Amino acid sequence: MHLFHVLLACAITITVSATPVPDDGGPNYLPPKIIFPNYIVPINQSNPTYAGGTKYEGQMKYTGKPDQMRTLIGWDIPADGPKNCIIKFELSTEPGQAQNTWMASGGGKMNAYILSNNPRIDYRTISWDNRPLRSPLAAQWSITQPISGGKAAITGTKIPCRRGDVFFIELASDEQSYLYLKWFELTSPLNGITLEMSNSP
Repeated sequence: MHLFHVLLACAITITVSATPVPDDGGPNYLPPKIIFPNYIVPINQSNPTYAGGTKYEGQMKYTGKPDQMRTLIGWDIPADGPKNCIIKFELSTEPGQAQNTWMASGGGKMNAYILSNNPRIDYRTISWDNRPLRSPLAAQWSITQPISGGKAAITGTKIPCRRGDVFFIELASDEQSYLYLKWFELTSPLNGITLEMSNSP
């Protein structure tokens, strides 16, 4: 076989293997993938230059005064994962484990804003004063978290995942209702925020 025909056959094989995996429940179904945060960076309006780096706890506060607390959440998105992403939020209702503890009061309403990664976000230097820009300016998702625990209601649609890149959001209180929320981020059972990746639109 001529070398050109060999190369052409290889190219065809590669093209076929790269066909997107459907997310329709069929034989090649790829179930949604849940990934947990790599970075949890609380920022405090009362201490605007403090850069504390990533933590195990997220914290939110809105009282109507200039003492807001927000949390920036970041994920390292796998390059070979499903193509669309949406956030999930849940406060654990599993009793008996100290790390499941959380505190919540107020209306339970938050917004999630996508943050620009240009320039590239460095979680070690983020403070209230130098937090990354929102892009777009409008909230991508709205969160209504039951103060008694359980799964939050998420309003908003899936977006294309930044596969092979870091993806950051800013959690901010709704500012229409007072809120205090503090949680310890777990991987099992769910406690806090996760990112769901899937191939469905």
